[in-house]
Amino acid sequence: MKLSPVLSAPYIMQHKSVRGSKNVAKTQVNICDLRGMPYYLSFKQKQASDYERVKEYVESVKKDVKKSGKSLIITDYDFDKLEGIQKGIKVFEGLNIREILFVITSLLEVATLRGCNNACVHCYAEAKAPIKETGEQISKMDWDDFKSLTDGIKELNDRLGCKMSLYDYQTLFHDADCSKIFIKDKDGTIHNWNEMAKMMYESTGVPQVFDTSGWYVNDKITQKRVENLVEEVLKEPTRKYVQSFMVSVNPFQPMYFKHIENWRAGNKEKAAFFNEKNTERIANTLFTLSPLFKIGKLSLLTRAMSDEAKNSAGFSAEDLRTNYEINYIPKLKKLYEDDFNAEQKVIKNSKTIKDNIQKIRQDLRRIDTDLTATNKLKDIYDVDDFQYQKTLMKRDKTLFEFFSPNRCYTMIDANGDVYVTDFYSTYKSDIQLNFKNKNKKTAPIAPMLREKIISQREMNMFLDQLSKVLS
Repeated sequence: MKLSPVLSAPYIMQHKSVRGSKNVAKTQVNICDLRGMPYYLSFKQKQASDYERVKEYVESVKKDVKKSGKSLIITDYDFDKLEGIQKGIKVFEGLNIREILFVITSLLEVATLRGCNNACVHCYAEAKAPIKETGEQISKMDWDDFKSLTDGIKELNDRLGCKMSLYDYQTLFHDADCSKIFIKDKDGTIHNWNEMAKMMYESTGVPQVFDTSGWYVNDKITQKRVENLVEEVLKEPTRKYVQSFMVSVNPFQPMYFKHIENWRAGNKEKAAFFNEKNTERIANTLFTLSPLFKIGKLSLLTRAMSDEAKNSAGFSAEDLRTNYEINYIPKLKKLYEDDFNAEQKVIKNSKTIKDNIQKIRQDLRRIDTDLTATNKLKDIYDVDDFQYQKTLMKRDKTLFEFFSPNRCYTMIDANGDVYVTDFYSTYKSDIQLNFKNKNKKTAPIAPMLREKIISQREMNMFLDQLSKVLS
Protein backbone atom coordinates (compact mmCIF):
# COMPACT_ATOMS: atom_id res chain seq x y z
CA MET A 1 0.00 0.00 0.00
CA LYS A 2 1.38 3.42 -0.96
CA LEU A 3 1.05 5.96 1.88
CA SER A 4 0.57 9.65 1.21
CA PRO A 5 2.38 11.88 3.74
CA VAL A 6 -0.49 14.40 3.94
CA LEU A 7 -4.16 13.53 4.34
CA SER A 8 -6.82 16.21 4.69
CA ALA A 9 -9.42 13.81 6.10
CA PRO A 10 -9.44 10.93 8.59
CA TYR A 11 -7.48 7.96 7.18
CA ILE A 12 -8.94 4.45 7.37
CA MET A 13 -6.27 1.76 7.71
CA GLN A 14 -7.33 -1.80 6.80
CA HIS A 15 -5.37 -4.62 8.39
CA LYS A 16 -5.48 -7.91 6.44
CA SER A 17 -6.23 -10.99 8.48
CA VAL A 18 -5.47 -14.65 7.74
CA ARG A 19 -5.95 -15.67 4.08
CA GLY A 20 -9.59 -16.29 3.35
CA SER A 21 -10.95 -14.48 6.41
CA LYS A 22 -13.84 -12.06 5.89
CA ASN A 23 -13.11 -10.13 9.08
CA VAL A 24 -11.18 -6.95 8.39
CA ALA A 25 -10.32 -4.70 11.29
CA LYS A 26 -10.63 -0.95 10.65
CA THR A 27 -8.85 1.69 12.69
CA GLN A 28 -9.67 5.38 12.31
CA VAL A 29 -6.63 7.62 12.64
CA ASN A 30 -7.39 11.33 13.05
CA ILE A 31 -4.20 12.90 11.90
CA CYS A 32 -3.44 15.30 9.09
CA ASP A 33 0.25 14.64 8.68
CA LEU A 34 1.60 11.09 8.99
CA ARG A 35 5.11 12.50 9.26
CA GLY A 36 4.16 13.52 12.76
CA MET A 37 3.57 9.95 13.79
CA PRO A 38 6.57 8.56 15.71
CA TYR A 39 6.57 5.25 13.79
CA TYR A 40 6.17 6.65 10.31
CA LEU A 41 9.86 7.27 9.65
CA SER A 42 10.78 3.77 10.77
CA PHE A 43 8.10 1.93 8.72
CA LYS A 44 10.54 0.64 6.08
CA GLN A 45 13.22 0.12 8.69
CA LYS A 46 10.87 -2.15 10.62
CA GLN A 47 10.26 -4.29 7.53
CA ALA A 48 13.99 -4.52 6.97
CA SER A 49 14.63 -5.48 10.59
CA ASP A 50 12.01 -8.27 10.36
CA TYR A 51 13.83 -9.70 7.34
CA GLU A 52 17.17 -9.39 9.11
CA ARG A 53 15.68 -11.16 12.12
CA VAL A 54 14.58 -14.19 10.09
CA LYS A 55 17.98 -14.31 8.38
CA GLU A 56 19.64 -14.32 11.79
CA TYR A 57 17.41 -17.22 12.82
CA VAL A 58 18.32 -19.17 9.66
CA GLU A 59 22.03 -18.61 10.22
CA SER A 60 21.77 -19.73 13.84
CA VAL A 61 20.07 -22.99 12.80
CA LYS A 62 22.71 -23.60 10.13
CA LYS A 63 25.44 -23.07 12.72
CA ASP A 64 23.85 -25.39 15.28
CA VAL A 65 23.30 -28.18 12.76
CA LYS A 66 26.87 -27.85 11.49
CA LYS A 67 28.18 -28.21 15.05
CA SER A 68 26.17 -31.42 15.46
CA GLY A 69 27.86 -32.92 12.39
CA LYS A 70 24.56 -33.62 10.66
CA SER A 71 23.36 -32.51 7.25
CA LEU A 72 20.86 -29.68 7.30
CA ILE A 73 17.32 -30.66 6.27
CA ILE A 74 14.22 -28.52 5.95
CA THR A 75 12.61 -29.85 9.15
CA ASP A 76 15.52 -28.53 11.21
CA TYR A 77 13.70 -25.21 10.94
CA ASP A 78 10.61 -24.02 12.78
CA PHE A 79 8.50 -23.19 9.73
CA ASP A 80 6.70 -20.30 11.42
CA LYS A 81 10.02 -18.64 12.27
CA LEU A 82 10.90 -18.72 8.56
CA GLU A 83 8.08 -16.33 7.64
CA GLY A 84 9.66 -13.51 5.61
CA ILE A 85 12.66 -15.44 4.28
CA GLN A 86 10.91 -15.42 0.89
CA LYS A 87 11.02 -11.60 0.74
CA GLY A 88 11.80 -10.25 -2.73
CA ILE A 89 11.39 -13.56 -4.60
CA LYS A 90 9.00 -12.54 -7.34
CA VAL A 91 7.40 -15.91 -8.13
CA PHE A 92 6.33 -16.33 -4.48
CA GLU A 93 4.84 -12.85 -3.98
CA GLY A 94 1.56 -13.02 -2.06
CA LEU A 95 2.29 -16.45 -0.52
CA ASN A 96 3.21 -17.20 3.06
CA ILE A 97 6.15 -19.46 3.85
CA ARG A 98 3.99 -22.46 4.76
CA GLU A 99 2.24 -22.32 1.39
CA ILE A 100 5.59 -22.14 -0.39
CA LEU A 101 7.04 -25.04 1.59
CA PHE A 102 3.94 -27.13 0.94
CA VAL A 103 4.35 -26.66 -2.82
CA ILE A 104 8.10 -27.18 -3.03
CA THR A 105 8.67 -29.99 -0.51
CA SER A 106 6.13 -32.23 -2.28
CA LEU A 107 6.71 -31.00 -5.85
CA LEU A 108 6.67 -33.80 -8.40
CA GLU A 109 5.35 -32.32 -11.66
CA VAL A 110 5.89 -28.99 -13.42
CA ALA A 111 3.48 -28.91 -16.36
CA THR A 112 5.56 -27.10 -18.95
CA LEU A 113 3.30 -28.62 -21.63
CA ARG A 114 -0.35 -29.55 -21.16
CA GLY A 115 -1.79 -32.22 -23.41
CA CYS A 116 -0.71 -35.27 -25.40
CA ASN A 117 -1.74 -36.68 -28.78
CA ASN A 118 -1.00 -40.28 -27.82
CA ALA A 119 -4.21 -40.64 -25.77
CA CYS A 120 -3.11 -43.92 -24.16
CA VAL A 121 -6.06 -45.81 -22.69
CA HIS A 122 -4.41 -46.34 -19.29
CA CYS A 123 -3.17 -42.74 -18.83
CA TYR A 124 -4.00 -41.83 -15.22
CA ALA A 125 -3.92 -38.13 -16.19
CA GLU A 126 -6.49 -38.82 -18.94
CA ALA A 127 -4.41 -36.76 -21.37
CA LYS A 128 -6.08 -35.21 -24.37
CA ALA A 129 -4.66 -33.23 -27.29
CA PRO A 130 -3.28 -29.79 -26.28
CA ILE A 131 -5.84 -27.00 -26.40
CA LYS A 132 -5.39 -24.18 -28.90
CA GLU A 133 -3.55 -21.22 -27.41
CA THR A 134 -5.44 -17.91 -27.47
CA GLY A 135 -5.40 -14.65 -25.56
CA GLU A 136 -7.40 -16.33 -22.79
CA GLN A 137 -5.95 -19.85 -22.63
CA ILE A 138 -2.58 -21.60 -22.86
CA SER A 139 -1.21 -25.11 -23.27
CA LYS A 140 2.47 -24.25 -22.62
CA MET A 141 4.27 -22.55 -19.79
CA ASP A 142 5.75 -19.19 -20.71
CA TRP A 143 9.56 -19.16 -20.73
CA ASP A 144 9.74 -16.16 -18.40
CA ASP A 145 7.42 -17.95 -15.98
CA PHE A 146 9.52 -21.12 -16.08
CA LYS A 147 12.70 -19.14 -15.47
CA SER A 148 11.04 -17.17 -12.67
CA LEU A 149 10.05 -20.48 -11.04
CA THR A 150 13.50 -22.06 -11.23
CA ASP A 151 15.24 -18.84 -10.16
CA GLY A 152 12.83 -18.48 -7.23
CA ILE A 153 13.26 -22.03 -5.94
CA LYS A 154 17.03 -21.76 -6.25
CA GLU A 155 17.12 -18.48 -4.36
CA LEU A 156 15.02 -19.89 -1.53
CA ASN A 157 17.13 -23.07 -1.38
CA ASP A 158 20.27 -20.92 -1.20
CA ARG A 159 18.86 -18.81 1.60
CA LEU A 160 17.86 -21.88 3.62
CA GLY A 161 21.05 -23.78 2.85
CA CYS A 162 19.30 -27.05 1.98
CA LYS A 163 17.06 -28.50 -0.68
CA MET A 164 13.39 -28.55 0.19
CA SER A 165 12.11 -31.43 -1.93
CA LEU A 166 11.14 -34.76 -0.36
CA TYR A 167 11.28 -36.83 -3.53
CA ASP A 168 14.10 -38.37 -5.54
CA TYR A 169 12.78 -37.41 -8.98
CA GLN A 170 10.61 -34.84 -10.72
CA THR A 171 9.05 -34.41 -14.16
CA LEU A 172 8.50 -31.50 -16.52
CA PHE A 173 5.04 -32.78 -17.43
CA HIS A 174 1.73 -33.92 -16.01
CA ASP A 175 -0.25 -35.08 -19.04
CA ALA A 176 2.28 -34.69 -21.87
CA ASP A 177 4.88 -36.76 -23.73
CA CYS A 178 8.46 -35.56 -23.21
CA SER A 179 9.29 -35.94 -26.90
CA LYS A 180 7.10 -32.85 -27.45
CA ILE A 181 8.46 -30.71 -24.61
CA PHE A 182 10.15 -27.43 -25.52
CA ILE A 183 9.44 -23.74 -24.92
CA LYS A 184 9.97 -20.90 -27.37
CA ASP A 185 10.77 -17.58 -25.69
CA LYS A 186 9.68 -14.10 -26.79
CA ASP A 187 12.77 -13.77 -29.01
CA GLY A 188 12.02 -17.02 -30.81
CA THR A 189 14.79 -19.03 -29.13
CA ILE A 190 13.79 -22.65 -28.47
CA HIS A 191 14.64 -24.15 -25.08
CA ASN A 192 14.52 -27.96 -25.09
CA TRP A 193 13.98 -30.60 -22.42
CA ASN A 194 17.71 -30.92 -21.73
CA GLU A 195 18.13 -27.25 -20.88
CA MET A 196 14.97 -27.16 -18.79
CA ALA A 197 15.87 -30.36 -16.90
CA LYS A 198 19.24 -28.90 -15.96
CA MET A 199 17.60 -25.69 -14.74
CA MET A 200 15.15 -27.61 -12.56
CA TYR A 201 17.95 -29.74 -11.12
CA GLU A 202 20.11 -26.72 -10.39
CA SER A 203 17.23 -25.08 -8.53
CA THR A 204 15.74 -28.08 -6.68
CA GLY A 205 18.61 -30.58 -6.45
CA VAL A 206 16.24 -33.24 -7.80
CA PRO A 207 17.00 -35.22 -11.02
CA GLN A 208 14.43 -35.23 -13.81
CA VAL A 209 12.67 -38.06 -15.67
CA PHE A 210 12.12 -38.07 -19.44
CA ASP A 211 9.15 -40.28 -20.32
CA THR A 212 7.79 -41.07 -23.77
CA SER A 213 5.45 -43.63 -25.28
CA GLY A 214 6.99 -42.92 -28.68
CA TRP A 215 6.24 -40.91 -31.78
CA TYR A 216 5.28 -41.84 -35.31
CA VAL A 217 7.94 -42.46 -37.93
CA ASN A 218 6.55 -39.78 -40.25
CA ASP A 219 6.85 -37.12 -37.52
CA LYS A 220 10.19 -35.79 -38.77
CA ILE A 221 10.22 -32.73 -36.51
CA THR A 222 9.93 -34.79 -33.31
CA GLN A 223 12.38 -37.34 -34.67
CA LYS A 224 15.03 -34.67 -35.23
CA ARG A 225 14.32 -33.04 -31.86
CA VAL A 226 14.88 -36.32 -29.98
CA GLU A 227 17.99 -37.18 -32.00
CA ASN A 228 19.50 -33.80 -31.09
CA LEU A 229 18.47 -34.27 -27.46
CA VAL A 230 20.24 -37.64 -27.26
CA GLU A 231 23.41 -36.10 -28.71
CA GLU A 232 23.29 -33.28 -26.14
CA VAL A 233 22.88 -35.65 -23.22
CA LEU A 234 25.75 -37.85 -24.39
CA LYS A 235 28.04 -34.80 -24.53
CA GLU A 236 27.19 -33.62 -21.00
CA PRO A 237 30.20 -33.93 -18.65
CA THR A 238 27.88 -34.90 -15.81
CA ARG A 239 24.32 -36.18 -16.02
CA LYS A 240 23.27 -35.88 -12.40
CA TYR A 241 20.25 -33.91 -13.56
CA VAL A 242 18.89 -36.98 -15.40
CA GLN A 243 17.20 -39.65 -13.34
CA SER A 244 16.38 -41.67 -16.45
CA PHE A 245 14.95 -41.71 -19.94
CA MET A 246 11.99 -44.06 -19.95
CA VAL A 247 10.11 -45.61 -22.84
CA SER A 248 6.55 -46.39 -21.76
CA VAL A 249 5.90 -49.96 -22.87
CA ASN A 250 2.29 -51.08 -22.64
CA PRO A 251 -0.59 -52.47 -24.71
CA PHE A 252 -2.68 -49.31 -24.28
CA GLN A 253 -1.32 -46.90 -26.88
CA PRO A 254 -4.11 -46.21 -29.45
CA MET A 255 -2.54 -48.10 -32.37
CA TYR A 256 -1.97 -51.20 -30.27
CA PHE A 257 -5.39 -50.80 -28.67
CA LYS A 258 -7.02 -50.69 -32.13
CA HIS A 259 -5.01 -53.77 -33.07
CA ILE A 260 -6.47 -55.67 -30.10
CA GLU A 261 -9.99 -54.37 -30.69
CA ASN A 262 -9.92 -55.58 -34.30
CA TRP A 263 -8.24 -58.84 -33.32
CA ARG A 264 -11.01 -59.50 -30.80
CA ALA A 265 -13.65 -58.66 -33.42
CA GLY A 266 -12.05 -61.01 -35.95
CA ASN A 267 -10.92 -58.22 -38.33
CA LYS A 268 -7.57 -59.77 -39.12
CA GLU A 269 -6.47 -57.35 -41.83
CA LYS A 270 -7.16 -54.25 -39.76
CA ALA A 271 -5.57 -55.85 -36.71
CA ALA A 272 -2.42 -56.59 -38.72
CA PHE A 273 -2.33 -53.03 -40.12
CA PHE A 274 -2.51 -51.35 -36.71
CA ASN A 275 -0.01 -53.80 -35.22
CA GLU A 276 2.49 -53.03 -37.98
CA LYS A 277 2.14 -49.27 -37.47
CA ASN A 278 2.59 -49.63 -33.74
CA THR A 279 5.60 -51.93 -34.20
CA GLU A 280 7.29 -49.35 -36.44
CA ARG A 281 6.66 -46.64 -33.86
CA ILE A 282 8.07 -48.58 -30.90
CA ALA A 283 11.08 -49.97 -32.79
CA ASN A 284 12.01 -46.50 -34.06
CA THR A 285 11.65 -44.97 -30.59
CA LEU A 286 13.91 -47.60 -29.01
CA PHE A 287 16.41 -47.30 -31.86
CA THR A 288 16.62 -43.50 -31.52
CA LEU A 289 17.11 -43.59 -27.74
CA SER A 290 19.42 -46.65 -27.76
CA PRO A 291 22.69 -44.68 -27.37
CA LEU A 292 21.52 -43.87 -23.83
CA PHE A 293 21.78 -47.56 -22.90
CA LYS A 294 25.56 -47.30 -22.77
CA ILE A 295 25.46 -44.54 -20.13
CA GLY A 296 22.84 -46.38 -18.06
CA LYS A 297 20.12 -43.76 -18.57
CA LEU A 298 17.58 -45.68 -20.68
CA SER A 299 15.01 -48.15 -19.39
CA LEU A 300 11.56 -49.49 -20.19
CA LEU A 301 8.57 -48.52 -18.09
CA THR A 302 6.49 -51.67 -18.54
CA ARG A 303 2.79 -51.82 -17.66
CA ALA A 304 0.01 -54.27 -18.51
CA MET A 305 -2.99 -56.01 -17.01
CA SER A 306 -2.42 -59.04 -14.82
CA ASP A 307 -2.57 -62.37 -16.64
CA GLU A 308 -5.27 -63.44 -14.16
CA ALA A 309 -7.49 -60.38 -14.68
CA LYS A 310 -10.79 -60.83 -16.48
CA ASN A 311 -11.00 -59.25 -19.95
CA SER A 312 -7.18 -59.07 -20.14
CA ALA A 313 -6.84 -61.01 -23.42
CA GLY A 314 -4.44 -58.99 -25.57
CA PHE A 315 -3.69 -56.56 -22.72
CA SER A 316 -1.95 -58.91 -20.29
CA ALA A 317 1.70 -58.97 -19.23
CA GLU A 318 2.27 -62.24 -21.07
CA ASP A 319 0.67 -60.83 -24.23
CA LEU A 320 3.00 -57.84 -24.06
CA ARG A 321 6.11 -60.03 -23.74
CA THR A 322 4.94 -62.22 -26.62
CA ASN A 323 4.32 -59.22 -28.87
CA TYR A 324 7.82 -57.93 -28.16
CA GLU A 325 9.42 -61.24 -29.05
CA ILE A 326 7.34 -61.71 -32.22
CA ASN A 327 7.15 -58.12 -33.49
CA TYR A 328 9.08 -55.35 -31.72
CA ILE A 329 12.45 -57.01 -31.11
CA PRO A 330 12.81 -58.42 -34.65
CA LYS A 331 11.94 -54.99 -36.10
CA LEU A 332 14.41 -53.26 -33.78
CA LYS A 333 17.11 -55.81 -34.57
CA LYS A 334 16.64 -55.09 -38.28
CA LEU A 335 17.09 -51.36 -37.67
CA TYR A 336 20.27 -52.09 -35.69
CA GLU A 337 21.71 -54.34 -38.40
CA ASP A 338 20.88 -51.89 -41.20
CA ASP A 339 22.55 -49.09 -39.29
CA PHE A 340 25.66 -51.14 -38.52
CA ASN A 341 26.00 -52.10 -42.17
CA ALA A 342 25.59 -48.50 -43.37
CA GLU A 343 25.91 -45.24 -41.38
CA GLN A 344 26.75 -46.70 -37.96
CA LYS A 345 24.84 -43.78 -36.49
CA VAL A 346 23.74 -45.81 -33.46
CA ILE A 347 25.45 -49.21 -33.74
CA LYS A 348 29.22 -49.09 -34.14
CA ASN A 349 29.89 -52.55 -32.75
CA SER A 350 27.81 -55.66 -33.55
CA LYS A 351 28.02 -56.74 -29.90
CA THR A 352 25.96 -53.68 -28.98
CA ILE A 353 22.96 -55.21 -30.78
CA LYS A 354 22.98 -58.24 -28.51
CA ASP A 355 23.61 -56.15 -25.38
CA ASN A 356 20.75 -53.74 -26.07
CA ILE A 357 18.24 -56.48 -26.80
CA GLN A 358 19.28 -58.29 -23.63
CA LYS A 359 18.60 -55.12 -21.60
CA ILE A 360 15.15 -54.84 -23.16
CA ARG A 361 14.34 -58.44 -22.31
CA GLN A 362 15.49 -57.87 -18.72
CA ASP A 363 13.08 -54.95 -18.34
CA LEU A 364 10.26 -57.06 -19.76
CA ARG A 365 10.71 -59.58 -16.97
CA ARG A 366 9.30 -57.02 -14.54
CA ILE A 367 5.96 -55.78 -15.83
CA ASP A 368 3.93 -53.57 -13.51
CA THR A 369 0.34 -54.79 -13.24
CA ASP A 370 -0.63 -52.40 -10.43
CA LEU A 371 -2.65 -50.10 -12.70
CA THR A 372 -5.08 -47.32 -11.85
CA ALA A 373 -8.50 -48.17 -13.26
CA THR A 374 -9.22 -44.72 -14.67
CA ASN A 375 -9.78 -43.24 -18.11
CA LYS A 376 -10.90 -45.85 -20.66
CA LEU A 377 -9.08 -48.60 -18.79
CA LYS A 378 -11.85 -48.74 -16.18
CA ASP A 379 -14.20 -49.95 -18.93
CA ILE A 380 -11.92 -52.93 -19.67
CA TYR A 381 -11.59 -54.16 -16.10
CA ASP A 382 -14.36 -56.24 -14.58
CA VAL A 383 -15.94 -54.31 -11.69
CA ASP A 384 -14.99 -57.11 -9.30
CA ASP A 385 -11.34 -57.11 -10.39
CA PHE A 386 -8.80 -56.30 -7.68
CA GLN A 387 -7.37 -53.27 -9.52
CA TYR A 388 -10.81 -51.81 -10.13
CA GLN A 389 -11.75 -52.19 -6.46
CA LYS A 390 -8.37 -50.87 -5.33
CA THR A 391 -8.90 -47.69 -7.34
CA LEU A 392 -12.29 -47.16 -5.70
CA MET A 393 -10.75 -47.74 -2.27
CA LYS A 394 -7.89 -45.30 -2.92
CA ARG A 395 -10.39 -42.64 -3.92
CA ASP A 396 -12.22 -43.06 -0.62
CA LYS A 397 -9.28 -41.82 1.43
CA THR A 398 -9.96 -39.40 4.25
CA LEU A 399 -8.34 -35.99 3.94
CA PHE A 400 -5.97 -36.96 6.75
CA GLU A 401 -4.82 -40.00 4.76
CA PHE A 402 -4.57 -38.01 1.53
CA PHE A 403 -2.58 -35.00 2.78
CA SER A 404 0.42 -36.94 4.06
CA PRO A 405 4.05 -36.83 2.93
CA ASN A 406 4.96 -39.62 0.49
CA ARG A 407 1.25 -40.11 -0.23
CA CYS A 408 0.44 -37.00 -2.23
CA TYR A 409 2.34 -34.78 -4.64
CA THR A 410 2.04 -31.22 -5.84
CA MET A 411 1.96 -30.20 -9.47
CA ILE A 412 2.39 -26.72 -10.91
CA ASP A 413 0.18 -25.99 -13.91
CA ALA A 414 1.34 -23.92 -16.90
CA ASN A 415 -0.46 -20.87 -15.49
CA GLY A 416 0.97 -21.22 -11.96
CA ASP A 417 -2.04 -22.91 -10.36
CA VAL A 418 -1.08 -25.57 -7.82
CA TYR A 419 -2.81 -28.96 -7.58
CA VAL A 420 -2.29 -32.00 -5.37
CA THR A 421 -2.67 -35.61 -6.52
CA ASP A 422 -2.05 -39.16 -5.37
CA PHE A 423 -2.60 -40.52 -8.94
CA TYR A 424 -6.15 -41.50 -8.02
CA SER A 425 -7.73 -38.16 -7.08
CA THR A 426 -6.77 -34.51 -7.54
CA TYR A 427 -7.45 -31.42 -5.44
CA LYS A 428 -6.94 -27.81 -6.41
CA SER A 429 -5.34 -25.47 -3.90
CA ASP A 430 -5.92 -21.74 -3.61
CA ILE A 431 -2.20 -21.23 -4.20
CA GLN A 432 -1.22 -19.51 -7.41
CA LEU A 433 2.36 -18.62 -8.25
CA ASN A 434 3.06 -15.10 -9.47
CA PHE A 435 3.25 -16.04 -13.17
CA LYS A 436 2.87 -13.65 -16.09
CA ASN A 437 0.13 -15.99 -17.38
CA LYS A 438 -1.59 -16.47 -14.02
CA ASN A 439 -4.91 -15.16 -15.33
CA LYS A 440 -5.05 -17.52 -18.33
CA LYS A 441 -6.94 -20.79 -18.41
CA THR A 442 -5.55 -24.27 -19.04
CA ALA A 443 -7.18 -27.60 -19.88
CA PRO A 444 -9.05 -29.43 -17.07
CA ILE A 445 -6.86 -31.47 -14.71
CA ALA A 446 -7.30 -35.20 -14.05
CA PRO A 447 -7.51 -37.73 -12.45
CA MET A 448 -10.84 -37.13 -10.74
CA LEU A 449 -10.65 -33.45 -9.82
CA ARG A 450 -12.51 -32.96 -6.54
CA GLU A 451 -14.78 -30.01 -5.82
CA LYS A 452 -13.11 -29.21 -2.50
CA ILE A 453 -10.36 -26.60 -2.59
CA ILE A 454 -7.61 -27.57 -0.15
CA SER A 455 -7.15 -25.15 2.70
CA GLN A 456 -4.33 -23.90 4.89
CA ARG A 457 -5.48 -26.51 7.42
CA GLU A 458 -4.66 -29.42 5.09
CA MET A 459 -1.33 -27.83 4.15
CA ASN A 460 -0.43 -27.44 7.82
CA MET A 461 -1.45 -31.04 8.45
CA PHE A 462 0.98 -32.11 5.71
CA LEU A 463 3.84 -29.93 6.95
CA ASP A 464 3.38 -31.00 10.57
CA GLN A 465 4.01 -34.61 9.51
CA LEU A 466 7.18 -33.84 7.58
CA SER A 467 9.55 -34.29 10.51
CA LYS A 468 8.18 -37.79 11.13
CA VAL A 469 8.87 -38.79 7.53
CA LEU A 470 12.36 -37.30 7.43
CA SER A 471 13.49 -38.46 10.88
